[in-house]
Amino acid sequence: QSKTTQNPVPDARVCIMDTNDIVYVYGETDDSGQVSLDIPQVDPCTLYITVTKPNYLAFEGNIYALPTNMAYILYYKDSIIDQNANGFINPQEDIDMYIWLKNIGDSTAYEVSGIIQTDDSLVTIIDSNDYFGDINPHDTIMGQNGFKFKFSSYCEDNYIITLKLLAISSQGDTWLSYINKRVYSTDMELVRFQISDSPGNGNGFVEPGENFEIIATVANQGSEISLNTLGKLSSQDSGIVIMDSISDFGNINPGDSVTNTTDPFKIYADSTIPNGTHVDFKLIIFSQYEIDTFNINVTIGKKHYFVWDPDSNHSSGTVIDSLLTESGYTGDYSTDLSNFSEDSYMALFICVGVYPYNYIILENSQEAQTIENFAQSGGRLYLEGADVWYWDPQSSGHNFCPLFGINAVADGTNDLGPVQGLTGAFTQGMNFNYSGENNWIDHIQASGAGAFNIFYDSNNNYYCGVANDAGTYRTVGMSFELGGLNNGAPPSTKKALLDSIMHFFGIHGVSVKERNVFLQGLPKVTKLLGAIPNPFFKNTGILFDLAKKQRVSLLIYDATGRCVQKLIENKFLKPGNYKIEWNTKNIFQGVYFIELKTESYRGVKKGIVLK
Repeated sequence: QSKTTQNPVPDARVCIMDTNDIVYVYGETDDSGQVSLDIPQVDPCTLYITVTKPNYLAFEGNIYALPTNMAYILYYKDSIIDQNANGFINPQEDIDMYIWLKNIGDSTAYEVSGIIQTDDSLVTIIDSNDYFGDINPHDTIMGQNGFKFKFSSYCEDNYIITLKLLAISSQGDTWLSYINKRVYSTDMELVRFQISDSPGNGNGFVEPGENFEIIATVANQGSEISLNTLGKLSSQDSGIVIMDSISDFGNINPGDSVTNTTDPFKIYADSTIPNGTHVDFKLIIFSQYEIDTFNINVTIGKKHYFVWDPDSNHSSGTVIDSLLTESGYTGDYSTDLSNFSEDSYMALFICVGVYPYNYIILENSQEAQTIENFAQSGGRLYLEGADVWYWDPQSSGHNFCPLFGINAVADGTNDLGPVQGLTGAFTQGMNFNYSGENNWIDHIQASGAGAFNIFYDSNNNYYCGVANDAGTYRTVGMSFELGGLNNGAPPSTKKALLDSIMHFFGIHGVSVKERNVFLQGLPKVTKLLGAIPNPFFKNTGILFDLAKKQRVSLLIYDATGRCVQKLIENKFLKPGNYKIEWNTKNIFQGVYFIELKTESYRGVKKGIVLK
């Protein structure tokens, strides 16, 4: 019968094959959604069945082929007794597992015993044998003593353990079943951190000779509660003294986060630290099942950014300030450049706007001099405006083109959009519609050894964004307002663009997690880490570790269980850490499953493709 639906599916093609893809028989369902197929005589085996119909989701499954008048024993269900009595398998736990077997055949299986085996190095089998006795036709029976296991502390959340159950009768008949068990663990993440200099002078950033605090927000993305979660902060910088390196985050439920506001890390920055020094901290989070390390970078003496927004309608500067703050950067916003100090900020963002609300930075003005001086002293500059490149320098405006590595080509009109990132630039893969102010958008392009184009008007064929690495300083110039971009699918978001600009500037907030830093040298266990980034657009990297040389397959399955891509197929790989690119050009948006298979391991992770 065809796969169960709310309504019968007539005219569906049903095909039955063996494991070598040899077709035994096929046919089509009738108006009631049923089909009768005569299968040739076969030995006991598993056969594959597929059901397809145009414009319907295909079904793939299996059926057991059995001759009549014989016994056939299969795994039916199980029950576990775990150490903490929460009903789930956790890392480091001893587990008692009781298994039920079912006889789906037509004859009795006599004196059945069971043997559990696994190739997974993260499981130690303590008691692999159990006795089930006689199992009558269509009857189900539980084992007498159960099986015993010990699970490794390295098991990550949602890790899948595959067990092989061999059932043996006194007549010598054997039956093999596979049992997959999920491990539930914690998965700790550093969501954000904040710097507070309130123990010092309270001016908003850390200065040499000042006491300060690091306040961290830690989330549990796993399936188990994190009990008595502790954080430990360290730094190798000789100018840093950590006066309170331990913070108690308490219990963190799955999906929740905790901020250590009442128990922050307390630090002193020595007065001899040069202004603008980047200090690296390591924050180690301890839960009962894992140890995770995160990198935190703190600038002594400077904030990350200052947004100067002289545009009279402030349609972009406020957006930039808000998104940078959300991304973990520290900075200030002002409509007055006199509030800006070169020694206090790493980057200066300038929003002069679009005609008729645009602000003109006059030639030889103090504002122009401040901007030029900041760049020449090694600062990072971002400047956006529709007329600032071509039109303003022809009247009374300052010419910033040489500083930004820009050649102003034309005055432009009100035709901007869509705005497309360029291959090879940090904007690669970005594509925005534009709904901001749209008058006299200058046409610009890169000029000079360190300059390169980063945005292009794909409809009207002109460049509208340029980045410049001048060696001692870096700049980004736009002829449109970033606040007018419309967010699309990642990476086409304003937040991602700003983060990319900050990374081009060499400025970073919270870095990515390093898992299980206590592992040194080659990996001690084989495991699939998953896709980074995830969800993703077009391509991502799949990370996995191999503890020894072995045959490897890395396969992608869709939600129906069909293999849609084979990134690695039965290939010998040496031990080490691997990152394999997954390009999704020819597959649809949706949820997919990444499977890593080796001679001793099987792991599955979810990947979400965005289009």
